[in-house]
Amino acid sequence: MGNSQSVDTPRHASLPTINSRDHTGAPTRIPRSISSHTSSKSSSTFSKFSSARRLSADTVPSTTIHPLQHSSKHLSPYSLSAETSRRTSSSSSRRPSPNPSLIALNSPSPEPEKYVWVAGRRFHNVEGSEYLYPCDEEEIDRLHVMHFMVRFAIQGNYLAPVSDSLRNGAAVLDVACGPGSWSMEMAGEYPKAELVGIDMTSMFPSEIKPPNCQFIRANITQPLPFDDSSFDYVFMRFVNMGIEVEQWDTVIRELFRVAKPGAWIELVEADVERYRVGPCTRDFDTKLAEVLRGRNMDPFASRNLDKLLIKHGLINVKRTFISSPAGEWAGKLGQLTLQSWKANFEALKPQLCLAWNISEEQYQALTSACLSEADIHKSYENIHFAYGQKKPAQRD
Repeated sequence: MGNSQSVDTPRHASLPTINSRDHTGAPTRIPRSISSHTSSKSSSTFSKFSSARRLSADTVPSTTIHPLQHSSKHLSPYSLSAETSRRTSSSSSRRPSPNPSLIALNSPSPEPEKYVWVAGRRFHNVEGSEYLYPCDEEEIDRLHVMHFMVRFAIQGNYLAPVSDSLRNGAAVLDVACGPGSWSMEMAGEYPKAELVGIDMTSMFPSEIKPPNCQFIRANITQPLPFDDSSFDYVFMRFVNMGIEVEQWDTVIRELFRVAKPGAWIELVEADVERYRVGPCTRDFDTKLAEVLRGRNMDPFASRNLDKLLIKHGLINVKRTFISSPAGEWAGKLGQLTLQSWKANFEALKPQLCLAWNISEEQYQALTSACLSEADIHKSYENIHFAYGQKKPAQRD
């Protein structure tokens, strides 16, 4: 099915670095973005600012560890020390308000949001968008879980070499930010940076958020409401089920436009095809890929992210992927991944029941079987990463 990678053997991020390869074939070493200690602190910061329904402690990993490591001492992700609280409070009181120049002053106001309800779930009603997922409270929870899962697997929030830039006050754009999990965590971790999150629906918080973080409603398939060369780092993930094949070039071209010379762009997407699976999961993934193709989407766009960046003129492009195991057999990450799969099945249910012309009961029986197969077959999914740099301006 497709041009699969590592079908038989899952790849896990090695600590403290991830092996990858650049396009010359030479091995590279990608620095870990956040250490285990700082990732734990980031979780505390995020829990403070999240405006969605609070996830219970059981739904998030107790520490950021290697996917198959089970013997580490666990640290609570929500433990915020008094010293950390003082630093956060102090830096917040000294920090100026978010930089208004990041937003183009002549950008038109977005149209009022329109929704449609399908089988009890709320979906956006945006002309020209084929996005499969809903935009309600349950979807906010699902996206939070996915955020925790990826951060847990890679021991951080990003792979691009932007740590120094972030510490020095980078302007960062989070594209398709959803509820703002990544933006708010990064804003807490890097108080000098300015984070701007955009999404076509207002699932992000409007008031309770870090002072160096702001959110704007914008459709990524349309021109973005920012001036040229506005951002030092542009981050986009999990948009594959909302972008049609011919829209990818438009989207990447806009990311390139708003990136400053020398800025980094990072893309993250999950593979539609899961690996080492049972017959029900294989059937589900095959039929889902057919639905995506029927909506003019590429179900395997995640495997070509690096090619997109190269096509649009980025340099120093690198790619990698990590394998996220699902099921009790894989410890904390396995539990979190399985929870993500379960929420994903529920989120897709209204649209797929219509597309497949089956009842909710039939759909539930199929997805329950898929979840059971994960432990039996030790299933996993691949998350693909690619990042590249906009060519720096030439000095005189």
